Amino acid sequence: MSPHRMIREVDPSILHPHSLAHLVPDMRPSEWSEFYADIVFRGMKVPIEIMADGTILDGRHRHRAALEAGMKHVPVIDAPLNGDDPADYMFKAAVMRRHLTDGQRAAVAVYWMQENKLTAGRPSKVEANNSAPRGAEFPKIGPTRQAAQATFNVGRKAVATASKLFHTAPELLGQVHRGETTLKGAAHQVKQREDKARIVNTKPPKGQYQVLVIDPPWPYSNRSQDPSHRAKNPYASMSLEELAKLPIPAAPDSILWLWATNAFLPEAFGLLATWGFEYKTTLTWAKDKIGLGDWLRGQTEHCLLAVKGSYRVTPGAASTLLSAKAGAHSEKPAEFYALVEKLCPGNRLEMFARDRRDGWDGWGAGFETN
Repeated sequence: MSPHRMIREVDPSILHPHSLAHLVPDMRPSEWSEFYADIVFRGMKVPIEIMADGTILDGRHRHRAALEAGMKHVPVIDAPLNGDDPADYMFKAAVMRRHLTDGQRAAVAVYWMQENKLTAGRPSKVEANNSAPRGAEFPKIGPTRQAAQATFNVGRKAVATASKLFHTAPELLGQVHRGETTLKGAAHQVKQREDKARIVNTKPPKGQYQVLVIDPPWPYSNRSQDPSHRAKNPYASMSLEELAKLPIPAAPDSILWLWATNAFLPEAFGLLATWGFEYKTTLTWAKDKIGLGDWLRGQTEHCLLAVKGSYRVTPGAASTLLSAKAGAHSEKPAEFYALVEKLCPGNRLEMFARDRRDGWDGWGAGFETN
C-alpha cells in the first residue's frame, strides 16, 4: 500500500465536510440514533476518506459522531481519487454507501445540476457562434441529465420528475431529499394541485339542469387511515367546505344523483341539505369483484337520489340494486347512465365528469358545458 494510503489517526477537529456535502441528505433521526450508538459502543471501524487539506470525501456522519462523542482521534485514509473530481468521488461514495431511495438520489442529482449551473464556464456552441467579445464569460450550462443519472445511479424518469419538482414545488423536493416523502407521492401532490387549479379555472356551468349526477372528489387525502382504503382519485381531493360551495346549476324542479362510498355517507347527506335537495332513496351498485377495506372489504358503492321542487320519476320503475361490473377507478357503469336516462326526463349534466357522453353536458377539469 502507498504511504499516502496508510490508515492514520488525526484529531477530528481538523477535518471538515466537502463544500457540496450538503447536497447529500442527512441520515434520518432514527438512522442517526442507531448509527451514533454503534460508533460510541464499537468505535470507528471504517476510516474516514479525506483529501490532503482535511476535506472529507466519505464519512461525514462518522466525523459528526466523533465530534459529538468527544473523540480525540479518528482513523483516516487518503481518498483514492486517481484523477477523479473530488466532488464526483464524494457523491458516488455516498450513493454506494448510503441506503438512499431512488427519489433521494434523483433529488441529489437535480440539486447537483443546479449547483453546477452557478459557476462560470466556457460558452456553448450556439453562444460561441454569436458576436460576443473574445474571452467573455458565459453562464455554465451545467451537467446533463445523462451525467446526473450516471453519477447518482438513478433513472431518467426519476431525474425528470425531480427536476419538475425543483421548478414547481421546491418544498416537496426538499421533503423527498430528506426522506420524508417519496418521489411518487410528491409528484402526485403536484398533479393534484394542477388538477385543482384546472377545476378552479373551469368556467361554471351556465343555465339550469333538471338532471344532475355528481361524483365528488371526496377528501381521502385527509383520511389516509380510512377503512375504505379507496385508491387515489383522478381529481384532486376537495375539502368538504369546497364541495359545499360548489355552484350547483339545478333547475327549480330537478333531481340529483350523488355518488358516495361508505366512508363518506354522512357527509353526502350533509351536502344534499346544503345544496337544497331533499333525500329520497339510495341506489346501491353491487360490483362483480371485491375491493379493499379494514372492517369489511368493499364491493358496493352508493348513489343518493334527491330532488328539488316537484320533480318526479316513474314510481317503481327500477330497483334500488344495480348489479354491474367494476371498471377503471372512479368509472361508473354504463348501466347507471342508461337507468338515469330511462327514469329522468330533462337536460342532463355530469359534474366531475371523466368522459364525454352523448346526451349529457360535462363539467370538470377539461370540460365546459357551453
